[in-house]
This record gives sequence, C-alpha cells and structure tokens, in this order.
Amino acid sequence: MSNWEVRCWSEFSVEKFGLNHDEPELFVTSQSGLWPLTGYAWVALTEAKVHSGIAIWWEGHLTCWRRGYVIYRVGAIALWLVAISIMSFTSLSSFDPGMGMMSWFLYLRHWALLVVAVDAIYQAATTLNTFIKSNGLESPYPSAHMPIHLKAQWVISNIALGIGLFASIVEGTVFYSGSLTEQPLDVFPLIILPLYVIVDLYITARPIRLFHFFHPMAYAFLYTGMAMLIQYTTEMTAHPLLDWSNPLFVGLYTGFGFGLGLFVIWLMVYGLYRTRLLCSGTTENNKDNDEEKPYDPFK
Repeated sequence: MSNWEVRCWSEFSVEKFGLNHDEPELFVTSQSGLWPLTGYAWVALTEAKVHSGIAIWWEGHLTCWRRGYVIYRVGAIALWLVAISIMSFTSLSSFDPGMGMMSWFLYLRHWALLVVAVDAIYQAATTLNTFIKSNGLESPYPSAHMPIHLKAQWVISNIALGIGLFASIVEGTVFYSGSLTEQPLDVFPLIILPLYVIVDLYITARPIRLFHFFHPMAYAFLYTGMAMLIQYTTEMTAHPLLDWSNPLFVGLYTGFGFGLGLFVIWLMVYGLYRTRLLCSGTTENNKDNDEEKPYDPFK
C-alpha cells in the first residue's frame, strides 16, 4: 500500500475521534514558509545598524517566522475585538432595550463572531506562552504528550472554523432577508468570518481531522437550543424557519439541515487543509500517526 493510501485510511481510524497528537508544537506554529518577510525586513534593519540594540535582543529570542506568527496572532485579537464591538452596537441598538443581551444571542452570526474571537484570544495566549517557555531556543513540548490546554484550543479552533463558514453561508443565503445595501453592517460578519477563518487555516500548522466535524455541530445545536429558549421567554425569532411554535418540524429541520450542512462544510475544510499541506511542500510523514509534518521551528 502506498504512503498516500496509508494516510487516507488512517483518517478513519478510531483514535482520530480523540484529541491526542504527538506533535503539540503544530498548534502554536505556522505552516512552513508562510512568514519569511518580517524576518528578512528585520535582518535588513540589523545589517543597516538601525535599532541595533533591539534587533540583537529580538534575534536572540525568536526566529524570523515565529516573530511574524506572534504578530499575526496578537493582531487577530484586535480584529475580532473591533468586529464584536461593531456588531454589539448595531445589533443591540436595533432591538427593544427591554430584551437586553438576549437579543444579541438570537443570531447565529453573533455566535460565530463570539467563538472566533475567543479562538483568536486563546491562540494568542498559547502562542505567547510557548514563546516565553521556549525562549526561542527549543520546543516547550519535548514529549509527545498533548497538554490539556492545547486540546481545548483544538476544539475551540475547530468550532470557530466550522461555524464561521456555516454561519456565513446559511445566513447569507437562507436566513438573510434584508438588502445588502440597506443594512451593510449586518453583512459585515458574513464577509469577514469566512475570509478570516480560511486565511487562518492556511497560516497555522494545526492539523484537521475528518472526525472532528462533531465539534462545530455540537456548537450549532447549542445555538439551536438557545434560540428556542429565547423564543419561549421573549417571543423573538431570528427567522421564520426557526419558529419553535411547531417544535417537531423545526427540530427535524434544524437537526437534518445543520447536521448535513456542517458535515459538507467540514469536508471542504479538510480539502483546504490538504491543499495547504500540498502548497507548503510538506511531504515528511509522522512516524507515529503518519500525518504530514511541516518544518520544525524549534530545530
């Protein structure tokens, strides 16, 4: 059996349901070759003796591509804090003040914005923690043991990736009833969500597993339950298709629609992940789980 066939069949093994991985550093690094420009620019400044003292300190603590990745992770926090602020202001100002924050949680796009913002903050925290522990010299994860905080990051990132795409597609095609020109701020998350999560998928070295499609699916069902609760307490609905006055029909509709839709989207995500590995030139196989291994930044 060829290596390609072995890799394909390995995706359907039982252990792929879990969160164990023998290369924890993949979750706090970028895919190889995606962040060289910041390093080249800093080397040029160093050779020109511009900010030489800072450059010496920086060069001793972080390699060029890791600098870029840390900057990217911190910048992502600012992006999503702005996005959450915009959506909170525009959404809450358009509803009855008596409803309070309940109205904000009525829409799937807001749930997507929230989990993507949490993911951006969490990834930045783990990346900075890795930098501090490693001091830029060696991996802070010398063993193949997957720490619990990276397992949590993996789940959150999977949810953010799946829900970010799903919310944009569903609300942009099925649920959205307004005009794109009449309510431009309502369209803002439908554009920025898929753009960010796809870019992030290509930048990070985090692996994607087919069997992890149930992570975003569970989050979508949590949103469905919350939408039902909000309707029963406030009589507000996000869309006529989510009117729980007929719970059997809506339950079957959302269960089948959300489940099938998220599964198809996750297949697309896995295809993008494999494309990322192909574009990065990753060919070396992991000896334990036969997954492709990008350039090791700690060596």
